[in-house]
Amino acid sequence: MTAPVLVVGSYPPIPVPGAPVTVAEVRRVWAEGGEVTVVAPRLSASHLAVPIWGPLAGRRLDNVRRHTGARRLVLVVEDGFPFPAGRRLRQMATAAVLVRALARFEHVRLVRAGPVTGLWGPAWARVAAAATEVVTVEPGPASPGVTPLGPPEVTVADRARRAGRPVKRLLRKGLRPGR
Repeated sequence: MTAPVLVVGSYPPIPVPGAPVTVAEVRRVWAEGGEVTVVAPRLSASHLAVPIWGPLAGRRLDNVRRHTGARRLVLVVEDGFPFPAGRRLRQMATAAVLVRALARFEHVRLVRAGPVTGLWGPAWARVAAAATEVVTVEPGPASPGVTPLGPPEVTVADRARRAGRPVKRLLRKGLRPGR
């Protein structure tokens, strides 16, 4: 029997391009006789839902590795996951923590789901250099506006409801007219 494998990426029924890529990777590992634990960035049919994203990606990935006992990793990279879109500094910080976390695995397969827009080349190169193998595959179809981290319909008011009391007070003060 092979070592436990951690497959990290979007997973159905979330309709993002990376979900079919993650399913294909799970099937590939099963065909090799591997024991798979699937980790998705949001609630889905995966075993675990952990937002391995942004500057906390390395810590979260390491926690999942320790929890599952996985020694091999398949990480599916797509638009907005695990690299935050936009700022290069945040992408480089994410790359730095991911490189440290990837070093704790015996084997790392990095799968790029198509042309990941908004991903800064040096950040990608740094993480790709830390992987054992790097593969680019054609992603599945996309649903407009749906992201790996959550639906677009989450409003500021919804976020305030999910936040703690101090944040709620702060937002209420900012939303009142005349202040």
